[in-house]
Amino acid sequence: MIKEVFFQNKHFKDLNPLVVGYEQCSPGYSCGPEIRHNYWIQYVISGCGVFELESKKYNLKSNQAFIIPPSKKVFFRADDKTPWAYTWIGFNGEYAKMLERLKSPIINIDYSFFKDLLDCKNFPGMEADFLAGKLFMIFSHIFTKQYPGNYIKFVKEYLSSYYSQTVRVHEIADILGLNPNYLSTLFKAETGKSIRDSLMEIRMNKAMGIINNQHYNVTTVASMVGYTDIYAFSKHFKKRFGHSPRYFINKSNPDK
Repeated sequence: MIKEVFFQNKHFKDLNPLVVGYEQCSPGYSCGPEIRHNYWIQYVISGCGVFELESKKYNLKSNQAFIIPPSKKVFFRADDKTPWAYTWIGFNGEYAKMLERLKSPIINIDYSFFKDLLDCKNFPGMEADFLAGKLFMIFSHIFTKQYPGNYIKFVKEYLSSYYSQTVRVHEIADILGLNPNYLSTLFKAETGKSIRDSLMEIRMNKAMGIINNQHYNVTTVASMVGYTDIYAFSKHFKKRFGHSPRYFINKSNPDK
């Protein structure tokens, strides 16, 4: 038995739900090998089976979920004696890429996060909104479990990964399930710096590395480290290093 719900794609930037479903598999039922184009999380409600990602095999049972990333070969098969029943959610979005930083594609997580995914059909026109909220809760659980009590480490890794993009404190807080003001206070108490100052420091150091190793103009360097305003970039750079970025660009490429 299979149930699947399709709905309007609202193209949410951060976490964008695309499809949800449920299936009670028959003994030995398999899927793949195949490559998918979006991220999927499939939660095993009962029974057991095997999941293979790029030829690495995992045996799964109830109360476990497996992550299917895009562009990688996957295969999964229900057990011959106790075939699994699972529910799934397919999605994309900027935050989805964070799943690839996990050490394992297998998640131990409570059923409560997945049990009412199909209830989205009770909210016509708002299915995607309902499921986006569920995804944020799932992500919050995944990443706070990976970093138990160590939100600071998570924020630092997030800034190091996404410094070239628009970074908003409330979006990081959403992932962790924290109040943005609380997260900001916690971070500053632990590091002595605000999240924004830490981001700026990472961007400036990255910019200096680019200038020292490659020949780009100021506008290009600014864009590569997340600045759309060249004047703000130059101001912050000079404050950090004592000279303008153009000074260092000319110094590293005197013949230009």
